[in-house]
Amino acid sequence: MPDIKEIPLLYTVIALTAGCGIYIMQMKTRLKGTKAVLLNILFFVLFAVLLIFTKNKNPRFGMLYLFAAIILLFLYIWILGNTKPVTAAYCCIRGFILGEFAASAEWLAYVWFARETGIYSPVWSVIFMMVIYGVLYGSACYLEHLVEYDYEMAPVKLRDLVYTFAFAYAGFYLGNSVKIPDAGGQALSLVFYNTRALMAFGSVALLYAFHAVRREMYMKQENDTLQYLMQSRYEQYQQSKESAELINMKYHDLKHQIQFLKEENNSEKRMKSLEKLEADIRQQEAKVDSGNEVLDTILSEKKRYCLAHEISLTAVADGSRLDFMDMMDLCSIFGNALDNAIECVEKCEEKEKRVIHFLVAPQKKFLLIKVENYCEEEPELLDGLPKTTKDNTDFHGFGMRSMKYIVEKYDGMLTCGVQNHWFELKILIPVKE
Repeated sequence: MPDIKEIPLLYTVIALTAGCGIYIMQMKTRLKGTKAVLLNILFFVLFAVLLIFTKNKNPRFGMLYLFAAIILLFLYIWILGNTKPVTAAYCCIRGFILGEFAASAEWLAYVWFARETGIYSPVWSVIFMMVIYGVLYGSACYLEHLVEYDYEMAPVKLRDLVYTFAFAYAGFYLGNSVKIPDAGGQALSLVFYNTRALMAFGSVALLYAFHAVRREMYMKQENDTLQYLMQSRYEQYQQSKESAELINMKYHDLKHQIQFLKEENNSEKRMKSLEKLEADIRQQEAKVDSGNEVLDTILSEKKRYCLAHEISLTAVADGSRLDFMDMMDLCSIFGNALDNAIECVEKCEEKEKRVIHFLVAPQKKFLLIKVENYCEEEPELLDGLPKTTKDNTDFHGFGMRSMKYIVEKYDGMLTCGVQNHWFELKILIPVKE
């Protein structure tokens, strides 16, 4: 009977590289086209050479060889996947266990087939590999697609990596530590392959479940954060509304202040009163009448802030077509859009560059919302949205996503672009007749 005790090295190389490739496909790869193909081939060859070199070497260094193989798979994901080291390590562990399961399951099926039928053929071995690898990796792709986890928006944390490593190591160790000789005296029997495949499957299922739980936790956190931000915007709107009412009351008192100035003979007191009066008038100039109370309040409050911080905010706004939108949605869209623009131009030292253009206008059957502002450093766009540059991603970056979520709720479209240091946020929302 032919020796079929060990899984062929080529099958192992294919299984492990394909396992890691599943997760590279979920990322925004660093290279495209021919360069990506060549890099895949290079890592495949390097991995094959490593396994051939370490085959039948001193078993005392087995863990060292295994660690070297994992490092190479890690570099494969990290370089080609263009992701953070922690995320690459996380995907490397999952890809390694998936490859281990595919290799052991395929070889178990072939060994069982060969022993039952007496057919020991390399052709059948290749057929089993192609079919089983195709089914398993196709299923893995489908499951990963169902989860739809964005590694860039929700990067893997160190504790996630530790848990993943612990689950994977436990399954791998248990699956490869069982050696039960069969009646023929072979060191590796069907019992071993059954155990190895079963433990590998358990590890794959556990890691997938853990990954799905991480995704659910992330979605819950994101939803809670969006709700928090929207509520904050609404509360900010209420405060701005109260401030506007106070300013209106103050405006009606201006005539009394003017009468006081007429009767005041002290030039110093008169000058101070004039300065105060000028400031009050500038505040009142910020008042906007667009036809929508929510937009008026938000825009007036932002204009007052811009006046106080030497920012030029020009606004052309027709809010009469905004009645179909929820108040909190309006607060979130306009509040976030203007706050982002203000935050950006405040980084400009030159006053001439601290400029914001704001537009709300009907455009055929759509409502156009456009905010333009100068930016010293052009932001990097990720999935069409500016990528946050702040270390704390728990809240930063949610503003844009909340706007996109709201716009899509109304069947609209949000786009961002940068050209010649000018950032443009453009929103188109269909208006129902």
